[in-house]
Amino acid sequence: MKNVLIILETDTQVKPASFEILSHLQQCKSAAEIHACSAEHLQESDLKQLAGYGVSRVYCPDHSADTDGAFLHLAKQVAQAAGTYDLITATATDWGNMVLSGLCALKNMPVYENCQNLAPDTGEIRKPMYGDKVIATVAITWPAGISFRAKSFVCVPPCGKAVLPEVCILPTISPPLDWVFHVKGAEVQAGRPDILEADVVIAAGRGIEKSENLKVLEQLVALFAGRAGLGASRVVVDQGWTVQANQVGQTGKTVAPTLYIACGISGAVQHQVGMNPAKYVIAINKDPEAAIFAVADYGVVEDLLEFVPLLAEELAKRK
Repeated sequence: MKNVLIILETDTQVKPASFEILSHLQQCKSAAEIHACSAEHLQESDLKQLAGYGVSRVYCPDHSADTDGAFLHLAKQVAQAAGTYDLITATATDWGNMVLSGLCALKNMPVYENCQNLAPDTGEIRKPMYGDKVIATVAITWPAGISFRAKSFVCVPPCGKAVLPEVCILPTISPPLDWVFHVKGAEVQAGRPDILEADVVIAAGRGIEKSENLKVLEQLVALFAGRAGLGASRVVVDQGWTVQANQVGQTGKTVAPTLYIACGISGAVQHQVGMNPAKYVIAINKDPEAAIFAVADYGVVEDLLEFVPLLAEELAKRK
């Protein structure tokens, strides 16, 4: 492939998942020209790092957009300003898939979402299907748009030139009032990684019994010093005990941490879909017949409200 456009995932800074994709492109040496698109202005440190991965141009709006309608307008602006690309890529988040789909529709390109690998020499991708029960090898129709799950690739240090990329400022529109909305509690807690990027995910299930008991897991999350995120099963989100951004499973996020601690989660197939990529799984459940134990590397048959505080206390001592 000759030209690539990557839609950057940002939160004041470019997120690691975007650099993972750029790392793969760098290692494959498959792209002659790499451009990037951001929904907000980038810091100079980010621009320097992007330059190291071979990014020569970055499209940014004249002001940061914070509504879905404005993001899609940004896609339209990029489609009009940018050239022809063999590959448009993004991280497989809800936002990334949304903007990627909108941009590829404007460019008349097919979209392949939630993929795990790309072999530039054969033009094939690996795509989990049927709740991750099958990993399909799919031959790509080029040009194409592809979104990749976080942690699909190993992030390597940049090795390109340090010349800063050209920054192209695009005009955006002020969205009408019917575009503006706010989802209560949708923000990720400051100082804590999104569960898509967390090295450790500690997930709550029905066994926490009520929202007040989440503080038991919060204490455990805090011990990992910014490396852990709080996940949840669907029932916990449906009860309003935590925000939808924390949901793991078929109707939530698919996470790939080094360690996944399932607390009071029965382990229905729909939840397993979201945690299957985890390297190690620890299950804590007072029901010895819970399905979660069948996929766990380690299991603890105890009431989480009694066991987790003891675990946190012991970890604090060892830390």
